[in-house]
Amino acid sequence: PNRRLLGSGDILYGTKPKEKETVRTLVVAVDTSGSISRKQGAVFLNECNHLCKMFDFDQMIVIYCSDDIGINGKGGIEKIKRGEKIKMNPDGTPHYWLSTGGNDGGFAPPFAWCQDNRIVPSAFIYLTDTGADYPSATAFGIPKYKNKVFWFICTADKSNLPPFGRYANIPMDREGNFE
Repeated sequence: PNRRLLGSGDILYGTKPKEKETVRTLVVAVDTSGSISRKQGAVFLNECNHLCKMFDFDQMIVIYCSDDIGINGKGGIEKIKRGEKIKMNPDGTPHYWLSTGGNDGGFAPPFAWCQDNRIVPSAFIYLTDTGADYPSATAFGIPKYKNKVFWFICTADKSNLPPFGRYANIPMDREGNFE
């Protein structure tokens, strides 16, 4: 209420403009190099489906990345809107999983993709075994959301930990079973 008018008994509320509504976006990057299996990815992505529902995200963008996003510039991105789920194959593995087997681009391509597409995630989760180079915390617009980056590390190895964001070591075997 406007404090100048309280003494007279009148209550007048201010007319501040409503804030522009933002789309709550969860970006999920999946390391699809040869050291991560489709079954490990499926377990991780099923958990991401639950997170989207639990925290009511408007959209989830899944980025499958090995040497780069997709193969030869095609595929590698799946956009899921509220109420939808990640598309899976009949055997339970991710439908859009693409891999060249390597990890020459390191972990930078999904962050670069977000910058190129002007997406500032509400949260960014990366499934990896940490077998690549990390981008700088000051590159690709990462400073805007670096405290909202969560690294899901599926090995017990703690030799190459992320330089920004938070992480959890949750060892998982190639069949997707937690160790």
